[in-house]
Amino acid sequence: MDACSILSGVVGTGGFSPLLLEASSAGGGMGETVSRGIHLLCAMLAVGAIAYQRFALRPALDAHPSPELAEAARKRWAPFTHALITLLIATGIVQLMVAGMPKGEATKSYHMWFGIKFLAAMGVFFLVSVLGGRSNLAVRFREKGRLWGGVALLLAIVIVAISLHLRALPLPE
Repeated sequence: MDACSILSGVVGTGGFSPLLLEASSAGGGMGETVSRGIHLLCAMLAVGAIAYQRFALRPALDAHPSPELAEAARKRWAPFTHALITLLIATGIVQLMVAGMPKGEATKSYHMWFGIKFLAAMGVFFLVSVLGGRSNLAVRFREKGRLWGGVALLLAIVIVAISLHLRALPLPE
């Protein structure tokens, strides 16, 4: 029994493994499947980290201020942020070239929605980077961390909604 069969049994027919396997069945091959898996994993980690920071870490630090702990958390997370952003951009380009461009030929709205999604992603990347940065601008953004974390989370939700819409567009014949 392979991992995809196990995931299908655990998650069900509408779960995670059919999302990944669709790339292989559509002719994209294993490379696209791996790229999509990495992209989804990085997106989950990034959005989860934003939510954790917004709803757990920030309120805890507001209730029990500890500049040392806040700085230690920032230093610990910053390299992961940069790696996640790099992987999301790289795998996003692969997804656009392999899956998005053919779909873009079939529907006129694909590129518009992709452009909006891309701009929203750049906003999330900026906010996550600046909230984890060490510049004077980063310090000013962290002073309103709850606001900017909420904006980043809202943009991430918009990205997921647009992604679902783009995946529902018909494939070219």
